[in-house]
Amino acid sequence: MKRFFSLITIMLISIAAEANNIRPAAIFGDNMVIQQGINAPVWGWASPGTKLTVWLAEYTSSATADTEGKWMARMPVLKAGGPFEMVIEGDGEAIRFSNVMVGEVWLASGQSNMWWPVSGAANAAVEIAAADYPAIRLFTVPQVSAPAPIRDLSPVSWKACTPQTVKDFSAVGYYFARELWKSRKVPIGIIHASWGATPAEAWTSGGMLATLPEFRSRVLNMDTSAQHWKERVDSSNRLDWQRDSISRVANEGTRQGVQQPSYNDEGWTP
Repeated sequence: MKRFFSLITIMLISIAAEANNIRPAAIFGDNMVIQQGINAPVWGWASPGTKLTVWLAEYTSSATADTEGKWMARMPVLKAGGPFEMVIEGDGEAIRFSNVMVGEVWLASGQSNMWWPVSGAANAAVEIAAADYPAIRLFTVPQVSAPAPIRDLSPVSWKACTPQTVKDFSAVGYYFARELWKSRKVPIGIIHASWGATPAEAWTSGGMLATLPEFRSRVLNMDTSAQHWKERVDSSNRLDWQRDSISRVANEGTRQGVQQPSYNDEGWTP
């Protein structure tokens, strides 16, 4: 009997997966912000030929999935406001996103200065306690490395700005969003996509790097197989750990005052 019910469960899961034909891009979800004043795009994937309709407040737009299954609908020019519900319908399915706002959407991207969280900023405890701005929405792009552009993000969600959600968010991104909200009084969405210590080459396409003599042979001869890429990532992580260890030792020396001419190192061993 247990095996029978397990089989039924697996079948139901399989049927549900097949029924979920429409898949919006991961950037769309509950609590999101849609850009005002433009024909904002809404996109995703479905079975080729699927006809879709996107509803937001009293506005609608339509699209058809192409031969590769990708679709994109462009909304009418929207005015700031909300909260609204967005509904994406097609092929007998309906996907609903709640608490959707229309306002300003900004991308906060860069390296460690942009990555540095509110919890590490000056006067962090006071800043975090006061970060109650329900009209500001935060979205953090997962840090994933890959040898080629990835079609979509791994699952992640928009969050309303609260003391609980802001502490690990980009400090620069949050302060910018807060000042923008105070000056414009419209919903603000901040997409945080930064990664500390990454080189400029990591943010550049392989095609562009291949036009530079210093990188051409390395790019063209790179082994992009899954196993080789994993080995490269593991090696990079080990190097990062070693650099962090050196940094911690160096900082400890500074705390002890080794840079001072009066520092006494007689207790050191060779």
